[in-house]
Amino acid sequence: VVGAGRPTSVEQRLGLLEPLALALQSEAGQAAEQPGALSDATAAMLLRAPLVALGVPAEQASARLLDWCCDRGILTQAGAQGDRTIAWPPLREYLAARALAAAPDFVERAAGLGGDPRWHEPIALAISELGRERAPQAAGELFRRLIERADKPARRPASRAPASAPEAAEPPWGATLL
Repeated sequence: VVGAGRPTSVEQRLGLLEPLALALQSEAGQAAEQPGALSDATAAMLLRAPLVALGVPAEQASARLLDWCCDRGILTQAGAQGDRTIAWPPLREYLAARALAAAPDFVERAAGLGGDPRWHEPIALAISELGRERAPQAAGELFRRLIERADKPARRPASRAPASAPEAAEPPWGATLL
């Protein structure tokens, strides 16, 4: 796919798409169904390190990889500028989760994203990935931090009425993680 005579495995292809998905998930609208979009230049920049790690010349391969992904419907055009996106939320969330789980600062990043509804599903998927790739201590540390955050009183605007008991009892990361 990316280099002449260099077939890539499914794992390598997923690894190439993970940084794109992570950036797209971060750019997504408040509803998970509103995908973010990346220019070809930004996508090429995000693909550079994974392509170099595979020993593939990034300048030539990134355009071919983006075209290959578009031909197969993995990436779609978003907007008049020709930006690209992963329009299917489950695929974008899964690939973003894989990238998040592989991050050396996973616990800090995931704890920081835990209050954002766009990240509920990807964080749950990342925790699942941790069981396959890394020690489960990272998942335990994330849960500890999220629970600590839930124990702190939430700041509410003065004009808002106090929360009802069921609302106040819901953890800040939502029910999807439990």
